[in-house]
Amino acid sequence: MPILKRKLRNINVLSVIIAIAIYGAAYVLNDLEVIPAIDFASSGSVILILMALGVLRINYSMLSSVLGATGSIKIIRNANIQSLVFILLIFAAGSNYLISVEAVAFCILLVWISRILVWYFNAVKQLKIDTI
Repeated sequence: MPILKRKLRNINVLSVIIAIAIYGAAYVLNDLEVIPAIDFASSGSVILILMALGVLRINYSMLSSVLGATGSIKIIRNANIQSLVFILLIFAAGSNYLISVEAVAFCILLVWISRILVWYFNAVKQLKIDTI
């Protein structure tokens, strides 16, 4: 279990560093007019949400690998059902507020956060079962 937490921490640190580097490179290339114009001031919230989404997706890939390698069919099925319930709840609660790009991006971010939490807790549960 400590290995999983250490790997997730390392992945998070590396992912954030890479996201900041990509943001910095895009900012510099935008100033040099090498890439099409990006208005960082007005698009800041969407950029931040998408950067967070990228970091979360990397976390999910690690958790999915752990659960896929160690998980029983029952735990994986339960994780998928739990994820579906959370996704439906998020969209039901947020459907009236999806009127902007930021709101849609934030809703997608919440979906991935819920999926990661479900898969994390199911992976921890599976790893505890395997060590007993």
